Amino acid sequence: MQPENEGDDEGLRERLKNLKEEMEAGRVKFASHLSVIDSLKDVRNGPDGKIDLTTVDSGVRALANAVSFAVNRRHAKEAVSLQDLQQSYFKFIERNFGEMYTEMNKHGADPSQVGAAISSDPDKVKEFMAGMPEFLSVIDDLWKDAWDTAYYHVQDITGLKAVFGGETFPSPRKNIVSCAGVYADTIVLPDPFLRTRFTNQQDDATAVRWFIKSALSLLHYREAALADVECPLAVIAPDASYVDQDEQEVMVRASEPSVLKHLSALFGTPFASLEEASEFLTPLAVPAEVTAKLADKRRLLFNEGDNGPLEQQIQEYMDGYFSPHFEGGAGTAILFVATGRMRQATDLLRRALSLGGAPLIDAPTSMEILHLEARL
Repeated sequence: MQPENEGDDEGLRERLKNLKEEMEAGRVKFASHLSVIDSLKDVRNGPDGKIDLTTVDSGVRALANAVSFAVNRRHAKEAVSLQDLQQSYFKFIERNFGEMYTEMNKHGADPSQVGAAISSDPDKVKEFMAGMPEFLSVIDDLWKDAWDTAYYHVQDITGLKAVFGGETFPSPRKNIVSCAGVYADTIVLPDPFLRTRFTNQQDDATAVRWFIKSALSLLHYREAALADVECPLAVIAPDASYVDQDEQEVMVRASEPSVLKHLSALFGTPFASLEEASEFLTPLAVPAEVTAKLADKRRLLFNEGDNGPLEQQIQEYMDGYFSPHFEGGAGTAILFVATGRMRQATDLLRRALSLGGAPLIDAPTSMEILHLEARL
């Protein structure tokens, strides 16, 4: 049985080997005054011919870790080009929805209309529901294997990048590349199938409607993503928080202060934790009980421009997004929407920072909420 740390030791030796090879290839250079040069000179081999790790100080270890990350990053990019990755993705979408997309354009319809029409037919809904799991499994497998490679490629794109957020996907009634392309060289778009996982909570017709709308909306951007240009006009890169559990946990923790700040402003009650907020909101069973507790009604937004009574808006939100599987009252729904919006905003900011771009929000309601929160 190998010692507990033997695997770690061999991993470190592999990283030190990468460091040596990168230095010999001239890809790692140092300023003459850096102390790490002396530390590198102190590294020795032991009697067994392997590097004696007791001669490797923390500076060399950190350098080896950084260089190995760069090596792995380079190898990932060399294994599959961004163009090949995008080609494979859109080829799969088009193989399944290309004919429907052509018919949609022929009749002057848009993805929302097609999704609504098909989801109103019970037989069509049943047909789509039978095929959706396999389709989504392929999408999941693709991004689990390649999401980090996609990120590396996007990070290295030169020029101005805008990272889309605020909604599941850009409006199907316009092409956001045509609008925002004046200000940015590349528009980074998410994978909408990953973002619509919440439809598992919905009835089958709603799931099918979102599924079709997502696929047809994506095909609006096929030509822009696959255009033979040096700097891509559009790129599909999935949210890291949907494919990497660690990133999702970090994002959830990072969003909590914003959630509490928003809820505290809504109800005029300082919440120290989500547990406190939940204890306050859970007993509020019906919309009228929520509105009676509100300290600032302006901050409770569902759809920008909807001037209907707040009780009605809350009920419509519950009916539209949670029935029949949602368990809980109006207060729980408010907790859900506040948490969702703040996590969405946090995720977009983290994603834009990671990809080296600026957030691009094409969602009036989200913009208004963020504007109000900025005043706090």
